[in-house]
Amino acid sequence: MKTLINKDYRNNWKAETVTMLNGKLQLSISTSKASDGALHTCASVGRVEGNFVSHAMYQDFFKTLRYVKHKRITSKVVETQHSQVDIDAIIQEAKEFYHI
Repeated sequence: MKTLINKDYRNNWKAETVTMLNGKLQLSISTSKASDGALHTCASVGRVEGNFVSHAMYQDFFKTLRYVKHKRITSKVVETQHSQVDIDAIIQEAKEFYHI
């Protein structure tokens, strides 16, 4: 499991933690600025196919974990909100979703 905190293509701070659930399913927990300015943390699972990861909407696991408005979204704010996620509980919930 690895967490990266950096700026995205819009120059906004983001954090992402990625881990494999099994050989073909990858769980991604990401925290980033939403279009309305709130800080959005979500979990999604995608299928690894070669060098790509695909997520089928309404079929694969997706969950909004936190959606909070902040005055300013700095690296510290992103890191703090991202670190508040119970990753082990999300991994367990995703595994139950796929019956693994």
